[in-house]
Amino acid sequence: MSGAGLPPGARRVLRWLMRLLPVDVREDHGREIAQVLDSQYRELRPRRLARLRFWTSAVVDILAVAPAQHLEILGRDVRYALAGLRRSPGFAAAAVATIALGLGLVTAIFTVVNAVLLRPLPYADPERVALIWAVTPDGTRTWFSAPEVHDLAERSTALEGIAGLTDLRMAFTGGVAPEELDVVAASAALFPLLGVRPHIGQFFTAADDRDAAPGRVVLSHALWLRRFGGAPDVLGRSITLDGRGYTVIGVLPPDFTFVPPSSVFPARADAWVALEPHLPTRARDVRYLHAVARVRSGVTLEAAAHELAAIGRTLAGESSSASGGRAWTFEIVRLQEDVVGAVRPALWLLFAVVALVLLIACVNVAALLLSRAEARRREMAIRAALGASRARLVRQLLTEGLVLALFGGACGLTLAAATPALAMVPALASLPRFAEISVDWRVAVFAGGASMLTALLFTLAPAFELTRRGTSRPQESLRAGASPPGSPRAGRVLITIEVAVASAVLVVALLLVKSFARVVDVDPGFSTDGVTTARVALPPKYTTGAQMTQFFDDVTERLAHAPGVAAAGAVTQLPLSGAALGSTFLSAGSGAEPVRTDVDLRGVTPGYFRAMGIVLLEGRQFERSDSASAAGVAIVDETFARGAWPGADAVGQRIRWFRQPDVELEVVGVARPVRHASLDRTPRPTVYRPHAQYARGTMYLVARSAGSGIVPPSVIEQSVRAVDPDQPVSEPATMAALARRSLARPGFGASLGAVLAAAALLLVAVGVYGLVAFAVRRRTREFGVRLAVGATPRSIVRLVVADVARVAVPGAALGLILAAAGMQRLRSLATEVAAPDAATFAIAAGVVVAMALLACGVPSRRASRIEPLAAFKSE
Repeated sequence: MSGAGLPPGARRVLRWLMRLLPVDVREDHGREIAQVLDSQYRELRPRRLARLRFWTSAVVDILAVAPAQHLEILGRDVRYALAGLRRSPGFAAAAVATIALGLGLVTAIFTVVNAVLLRPLPYADPERVALIWAVTPDGTRTWFSAPEVHDLAERSTALEGIAGLTDLRMAFTGGVAPEELDVVAASAALFPLLGVRPHIGQFFTAADDRDAAPGRVVLSHALWLRRFGGAPDVLGRSITLDGRGYTVIGVLPPDFTFVPPSSVFPARADAWVALEPHLPTRARDVRYLHAVARVRSGVTLEAAAHELAAIGRTLAGESSSASGGRAWTFEIVRLQEDVVGAVRPALWLLFAVVALVLLIACVNVAALLLSRAEARRREMAIRAALGASRARLVRQLLTEGLVLALFGGACGLTLAAATPALAMVPALASLPRFAEISVDWRVAVFAGGASMLTALLFTLAPAFELTRRGTSRPQESLRAGASPPGSPRAGRVLITIEVAVASAVLVVALLLVKSFARVVDVDPGFSTDGVTTARVALPPKYTTGAQMTQFFDDVTERLAHAPGVAAAGAVTQLPLSGAALGSTFLSAGSGAEPVRTDVDLRGVTPGYFRAMGIVLLEGRQFERSDSASAAGVAIVDETFARGAWPGADAVGQRIRWFRQPDVELEVVGVARPVRHASLDRTPRPTVYRPHAQYARGTMYLVARSAGSGIVPPSVIEQSVRAVDPDQPVSEPATMAALARRSLARPGFGASLGAVLAAAALLLVAVGVYGLVAFAVRRRTREFGVRLAVGATPRSIVRLVVADVARVAVPGAALGLILAAAGMQRLRSLATEVAAPDAATFAIAAGVVVAMALLACGVPSRRASRIEPLAAFKSE
């Protein structure tokens, strides 16, 4: 390939240039090309400028020819591969279906991972948009008070801007029927901070974001279309929210997405108003604001964190009464990292498990290719005898694998395009950013890369097996009917891998099912049967606690006497909703210092415990006589009572709320613990206050049916409208539906785990069957000899099954080791997954090994029925 007249340096350059050409071209024409270049070079040797033109021309020519040659050879290989698949339609269909299953699942899950975890937020420079939390001394995150947001805006040099925001419920009246809107009150700095521009109109200005400013509202694009038909003249129109007139000044763009900073925020906001006119209080110790900020360009997040922590310590010292004399601080985290952090481990676990199923699919296709190798052995031997190198044969086999994988990848992309339909699954629909799922360039690149990697994985073993036999002993392989010598090591390795991966998948699936079973068995602390709920958020016209109390007393009284209603009440936050109001109560302990207990505080009306079916273990329920002017009372749950007064009666004890430390509350009852967060979260200590002594404007009405059915939501609505015709009612639901929603995520995990386990076991059965059938064909002569010298058919069956067991059992053990290591890491990230135990590992290993042994039943019986004479004749 090198010319004799070329100097050593020129020869090396020529060799590197020739590497750009395909192997086929180098093998067929490399010597001629080198001779021509050598001859041209000798003619130009005395002239340096001519030699420079020579090398320039050689490089340009090779660079121009090489891509076309590569494409031509690739096209030829692809056409040959397609022709081979057309000749074997059964093999092609089985291989493509297997690859499509694996690639389709992994691409669909990657579509979810991409939308939730990888895709940047739709804001300007999203990596600089952050969420700030106030942090208590024990590390608990909480929200901000209004003065703290102002302090950060004035004192921080690391932040380009900061905006406070809180969620509101406002009654939209003036239409056919009153409607409750999810509204966000935000600082005027928010939209410029995010880099968002209005679709029409404008956003708030500093003049709008001040106390007692005129009411102005920005509509979401969805509300503009739904209530105003997308009319441009909506700007300047006055609408009524909570009985007050607001002027529409702008409409958000249709693609605007604000990721909820916490679970208490609505998933989608209908409208936006300025923050300052809607602050319920400016007390420094009342924290209800989320804080969104933009880090200044050139400032790292770590530098901003150090500055904010220092500011937090300074403010805690300056306002010790607001921080309870404790060292509070501030913490900053990227907005995207914060909102998706909780679901990250579960999604990556799901992706890893599906990737394991894809690996099993690759092993299956490799088994199909190994089985097909018998028919192609003569073909490879003929091509090798005609001069094809091993590299050329491997390239052809890789091309065939790539064609199969690309068909499977196309099916995977098709499935990924249908992934948004999974929004109907409650467990997935609740994921942050799930509504943004779509197939973008990342998904397409992933599908292409996964297809190529898949082709490489399932082609390696068959390519090695075919080319090793066909190129090393072509004359022997050309003999008709000859079986390739040697033990099928590739098949044994593939069985080991398949069983190991399936065992790991089955362990994860069993633990997910076990987690779901554990959640299903828990006692929620109340009865869900026949309970209907709805939310009512009172407008500002109910200015006093007495007015709020009177409204809910009147509504619950009417509702309790409605036809078909057995009991009715109201509560500030429903069980299983995840909503909570964290607070601190002081109780007299055995020592001099009072015991501080962090609790979940809830206000309830008389009749709530009966309506929800919550059992009182001691004492009495709240009564109408527990009014605002009466002595303060409370009901605590059993968790609180055991912690505050172990071994003593709780009824009659005294507790104090840290916001009103001078007011003692008498404990009049002890209630059964209720799971307020979710079914998979342990109950938190809870204190119930009578609504008359803890008045709140937003309550959930609860009605229990007197019969076997449910109370229609219209009955609740009629009771509310009878008291106030302009009061909207929202979020009608049944407690049974809320309980099912709480089970949705672990139930979906268990269902998906079961599906993946079934797919893995099915693929193991198919793969082991194909590999054992391949091995039996290779050992036809051996089995014939054994039968000829006296072996029984049963002994042949035992021999084949034992061979499979010798590779399946170590494979299962390897899979359990991998599962144990993976589950240890997973449990450190997602503690809700059940802890692995010996029984789970034993069941997983036993089922997979049993499936592998069952799969070799048919090939082993086929081996036992081999006719010795026919086996010898085939040789």
